[in-house]
Amino acid sequence: MEARAVDREVVLTVSDNGDGVPADLVPHLFDPFTRGAGTGGITGSGASPSPNGSSRTSAGGSATSRGVRGERAHRAPPGSRMKLLVLVVEDDPDIALMMSVSLRLAGHEVTTASTGEAALTKLAEERPQVLVLDLGLPGIGGHEVLRRVRADHSLRGLPVVVVSAHVAPPTISEMTSLGCDRYLTKPFDPRELVRAVGGLPVALGTGASPAGVQGWGRFPGG
Repeated sequence: MEARAVDREVVLTVSDNGDGVPADLVPHLFDPFTRGAGTGGITGSGASPSPNGSSRTSAGGSATSRGVRGERAHRAPPGSRMKLLVLVVEDDPDIALMMSVSLRLAGHEVTTASTGEAALTKLAEERPQVLVLDLGLPGIGGHEVLRRVRADHSLRGLPVVVVSAHVAPPTISEMTSLGCDRYLTKPFDPRELVRAVGGLPVALGTGASPAGVQGWGRFPGG
């Protein structure tokens, strides 16, 4: 899923890597209750967003589709080499969803937590390969989560990407000294997150990421 501004419109593009749609069905994809044959027993009301299909046009919008059966989309970001289990820790559900979808589209597995306490539990139980960490969490904050990660011998080499609205140099300096591998400031382009994760040594197959930024950070103004 990708959203971009074009002139005075927002263009939302959704693609998948499924088996495709029969060519004769493509013009009718957004008609209400339209379904093709050979759906493998999957039931539903079709792709139309509402029974009368009006939700996409009532505000002056439009919808188009492309793709036929037998064509598959292969979406892999530059620099991505391995499928990783990524723990996304974010208390804002919309931002968490955006990050999760972006990483899944890049081929990674994603698990999520909305509090510092839940993050620490998932770190111990699920052993993710990358941690994406917000700082402003309820309860145990992101700063403390990172401290505990670096103090835990079994987690010390875990790559950590911090995403935060905190842009003050002292905060960035503190996170750097605690051992974050990348610092992204909100708001950010989801592709930046995908590139950050895909560029980590663990994603490139060159081993665990060392503590500290060591050239991985992209800081405001830098």
